[in-house]
Amino acid sequence: KILCITGTSLSLGAFLFFIDAISKISNGGSIVLMSILASLSASIATICAMIFSNQRLFVFKNIFENANDAVTIINAQGKYVWQNKSNKILCGFDDNEIAQNRPLFYINEKKISVTEELTKIAEFSGIFSVEAKERMPRKVWISAFRVDDELGNTVCFVEMKRNVSEFLKLLEQTNAEKERLD
Repeated sequence: KILCITGTSLSLGAFLFFIDAISKISNGGSIVLMSILASLSASIATICAMIFSNQRLFVFKNIFENANDAVTIINAQGKYVWQNKSNKILCGFDDNEIAQNRPLFYINEKKISVTEELTKIAEFSGIFSVEAKERMPRKVWISAFRVDDELGNTVCFVEMKRNVSEFLKLLEQTNAEKERLD
């Protein structure tokens, strides 16, 4: 809010400054000085707008970074490009190690490519096994979806995971709460 108010105030200030500069120029003021000050005011307003835009990106990044669900982003070429803290804890791979892995899940013993599956269908979810460092594949709830641009080109894929035991615990709590309310 502060950045928005600051940007709006500076933009309004720049507008009022332009009006004042025009009146001073018509009354014999220095065109060069007024131009420099007007440019400076416009630059400050632009910088505030950029900061506000970056602030929004910062907020979204922090939401994903601190989510309880393990979140990974896979690029259009099928490579992991980002993971949050929860995914590091759940699967045990650091950022360099996950970049070397292929996004796979298992149905029984059969390996399924996340990106190939999401190329066929836009999203899927269910309980599957995934690879984890120093452990046998672990059962997780996966919710994955494809992100397309306005022209239908795939931008990336998003994979969200939760340990099955945690997911089942939440499901039991939800069902118990539902029964209590009925």
